[in-house]
Amino acid sequence: MIADVQRTGNAEEQAEYRSKVVATLEPYGGRYLARGRRVSVAEGGWEPGSLVLVELPDLAAARAWNDSPEYRAITPRASGTRTANG
Repeated sequence: MIADVQRTGNAEEQAEYRSKVVATLEPYGGRYLARGRRVSVAEGGWEPGSLVLVELPDLAAARAWNDSPEYRAITPRASGTRTANG
């Protein structure tokens, strides 16, 4: 999974999310390959926020993780701390 995340809102809520999200990935075989704000765009006018690259075993595992109660309990989408495309 690749996501371009634009952080907005409460920094404490963002930090709490980041501290908990790895534990939600592990039961689905997921792990971070990369995440961070340091991005070098080689071509075009794209202005990414933080890029996130997550490996999961397959599409079914990715969907199961994204829809899981564990992930939904911590996702900051509901509290308005970020917008994400991915």
